Amino acid sequence: MKKKIAVFFMAALVVDSIAASGSAQLLRIEDLAGAYNFHHKIGIYYSPDKTEIVQVDDVLEIVKISDRDAYMRVHLRFDNGHICNFSAIGTLEGDSLVYRTQVYDALRQQERTCTFSLVHDAKKIQVTDPGQVCRINTCGARGLYDRAQFQTKTHRRIRYMPALLNSREYQEAIAKFRGTATASEPAKEKSISP
Repeated sequence: MKKKIAVFFMAALVVDSIAASGSAQLLRIEDLAGAYNFHHKIGIYYSPDKTEIVQVDDVLEIVKISDRDAYMRVHLRFDNGHICNFSAIGTLEGDSLVYRTQVYDALRQQERTCTFSLVHDAKKIQVTDPGQVCRINTCGARGLYDRAQFQTKTHRRIRYMPALLNSREYQEAIAKFRGTATASEPAKEKSISP
C-alpha cells in the first residue's frame, strides 16, 4: 500500500512539473517587437492664470536585432513640454529587455550605473530606471521613466520601419552595440521583421 501511495505521489509531481513548464512560456523578442503608445494630456503653464491642456502620445518602439537583443526607444512627454528620450539595444533577461551603461552624475561627481529595463507581463510593459540614473542625460527637469507603462493592447506593427532603421537614434544604438565609433552607415539588417 505504501508503495502505491509513493508511486501515485511521484506521478502527481511529474504531472504538476510538466503542466507548470508548459504554461510558463519564455518571453520572445518576436512577441514584443512593434510599437506601443499611451495617449494622455499634459499642461503647458504660461502663467498662474493661463494654462493650455494638450493631447500627446508617449511612444515605445521595439525592433528585433537577434533572438536575445532588441532596439528599444522610449519617448515620453511631460508638462511644459519636458521630454524623456531613450534609445539603446537591450538584452533579454527573463521577462525584461535590459540595458546597462555607466553615466556620469555631475551632481554627485561620480560614475553611476544606469539600468534601463522594459518589464513585460500579459497586460503591460513597465519602464524601470532604478535610482533614476538613466534619466540624468535623457530627460528634462519634469521627466522620469519609472511611472511609464504601455498597455500590450496598444501593440501594433511598425509601419515606418525604413525611417526608423535610418534614424539617428537607431544608428547610434547599433554603433554602440557593435562597438563602432560612428553610425554613418545605414542599417543593413535584412532579417528584421516586427
